[in-house]
Amino acid sequence: MRIGVWNLKLAPVPGRARGERMLELMREWDADLWLLTEIDAAWSLPGYTAVTSGPRSGAPPQKRWAGIMCRDDVLLTQLARSDSTPADEGLCMARLVARDGNSPPLLVACSVLPWATTASAWPSLHATDGPDGYQNRFRYVTAVHLERIRRERQDEDVLVWGGDFNQSLTGRVLGTRSGREVLSSAFEDLGVVPLTAEAPHLGAMACSIDHVTVSLRWAASSAVTVVTRTDDARQDSDHALYLVDVVLTGSGSQEGAAGA
Repeated sequence: MRIGVWNLKLAPVPGRARGERMLELMREWDADLWLLTEIDAAWSLPGYTAVTSGPRSGAPPQKRWAGIMCRDDVLLTQLARSDSTPADEGLCMARLVARDGNSPPLLVACSVLPWATTASAWPSLHATDGPDGYQNRFRYVTAVHLERIRRERQDEDVLVWGGDFNQSLTGRVLGTRSGREVLSSAFEDLGVVPLTAEAPHLGAMACSIDHVTVSLRWAASSAVTVVTRTDDARQDSDHALYLVDVVLTGSGSQEGAAGA
């Protein structure tokens, strides 16, 4: 299975030059499943089904934080969006079931987690009754997304969680050291392994802040391709496109917490 993760930067519009260049790159790399962030609600590719998170506070209604796209030969059901907290703006979830019934169901979650300067882009996170300080906002949003994933997860699901976590997991710190600890704890709680931890970040001597994680007991092997077509990639997004080719196998039991 090929999983792509990409921050599209400022929700490019299909039909316009930058959006069409990025869609062409997605067609070229031909992933089975896409986890996309900073996405336009109308983003689409022939042969794929797409869903997105809800509207963002302080942004035009078509601009969304997160989206999921998969091939039409998989039945995609978007899970009910919650708008009860500011953190929900940054989460899109869906369940994927192969139409031939030969593969286990996938629970897919695509997240955007906070960065240091979210005030103008995500104003609802900065409400007077909200968490104070970048590190607390990061913990808060991660905790909400973690709770949503755990609530929707069924015993037979293979979990794929990814998106723009705004946090490197190894090497030079992009984000914070406490952010690494928060994510490490979340991965352990969910029983997932990050497959992009050592992939290079575009334009920085550091590792990626965009990630794909997969249920540990199902990820038999994986290989990561980093697409950094220098001129186009730097012009069209300040994030590399990451492709993870993963072989899914193993037991269908739910991983749950550490030691399960």
